[in-house]
Amino acid sequence: MLIISGALHYFQPLADLVGDLSRKPRSILINRTPLTDGPSVAVVQDAGRFRVACMLYNRDRLVADLEGLGYVLVDAWKATELSLAVPGDPDRRVDAYSGLFFELSSPPPEDAQPEEVAPEDMAPEDVAPEGFEPGPG
Repeated sequence: MLIISGALHYFQPLADLVGDLSRKPRSILINRTPLTDGPSVAVVQDAGRFRVACMLYNRDRLVADLEGLGYVLVDAWKATELSLAVPGDPDRRVDAYSGLFFELSSPPPEDAQPEEVAPEDMAPEDVAPEGFEPGPG
């Protein structure tokens, strides 16, 4: 089982990480993660005492990418005790973090990869700033 709690928004897309593994975890538990219904975007998280760069991943895209690797979404929930404020961009605020639980339904096809989108096909808000690298949190 792979457990990611309160950290996914500081890493590269999960499907990229899992897709590179020679042996996929049977289950993936994601908890305390800010997800958006809008496009995935790099933002600055205002955590009160500090600010840090992070990613807001699109919920449907995250689920679809993991499904493309052979996972099935078993459960989803809100962590309403957590929210994410984005300085200077209140429209990107996440009012409640999310949790997701996936199980591997069957081994994915050998050539299964997350959907790739060429940079020229992305909207400006879908592209992280030049040189952006999420930190370890």
